[in-house]
Amino acid sequence: MLSFTATIVAIPFVLIFAYNEPLLLAALIPGVLKIVIPILRSGQLKETLAVINGGKNVKFSRGDNKKLGMEKLYVFVMFGQFAIAFSWFNGLNELSIILIGTVLLFFINETYVRIADQQSFYILYLSVGTFVLMNSQINFVLLASFGLSIYLVYRWLLNVRTSKLLTPGIRVPFSAHAEIHHLQDFFRSVPKGEKVIMAYRNPNGDYGQIFNGYRIFNEPIQYAASLNGLKYMPDWYTIMSNNTEESPEDFWIETPDQAYTYMHEQSIFFIVVPCFIEKFIEDSRFQELNQYAFPIPGAPYSIRLFTCIL
Repeated sequence: MLSFTATIVAIPFVLIFAYNEPLLLAALIPGVLKIVIPILRSGQLKETLAVINGGKNVKFSRGDNKKLGMEKLYVFVMFGQFAIAFSWFNGLNELSIILIGTVLLFFINETYVRIADQQSFYILYLSVGTFVLMNSQINFVLLASFGLSIYLVYRWLLNVRTSKLLTPGIRVPFSAHAEIHHLQDFFRSVPKGEKVIMAYRNPNGDYGQIFNGYRIFNEPIQYAASLNGLKYMPDWYTIMSNNTEESPEDFWIETPDQAYTYMHEQSIFFIVVPCFIEKFIEDSRFQELNQYAFPIPGAPYSIRLFTCIL
């Protein structure tokens, strides 16, 4: 699967290696056809840049958090010291340029243009660092420098946090098949082709508060709904299509009154409500379908399914 982030990051790397092997430019063709050209043809380049860099008249932007704090500075210094050590022992070659470019991309991503999450750059750095080490003359200094640059960063990754100081540890992977199956059962009483809206709190322009409380598990909910042939909203397309200061915000729902008004206007009969919005159970305009709450894995939340009596 291609992505905007992967394509943008790949372009400078491929161009560096293509200097000696022009045929490598063919590796960019899928990304250009799938990502770049559609953005240019749709006229959404300005909007895309505004989202990742915090342009004017944009409600939600990934560029809001662009200050170089102590944590980011520490990571940049750790990455940088390995890039300097590697260049010192191996000279300024293609591998050194790739490594330095990775460090600079991380700095740009954290201070100017938000093209990827921090975790994506941690993985990119781990991959590039391992690659350049395996293709160079390794010595103790380089190994120590690389180990120093990745250990604490590794502990910051969301899925490996632990209280143990010397052994970061990794959580055991699990299959999402069972959760998806349970979610499909959760939506079983909704007829195929119907629209379903989720009651999300208004993030009030804060990108980090979109899908508040369900950022990680929101995608499985949407995926299960799509497998059942349902039109689930709001999704990222809905939000990004209404990403100006003047755009309506009536699809954010925090009260039964807001839900009833919007669902009546849009002819929506079904709504998913999180447990921290409890008033729906007491409202006669809404009837619970499943008579049980679906627990969100790893979070102190659950969701319920209601139908609206319009």
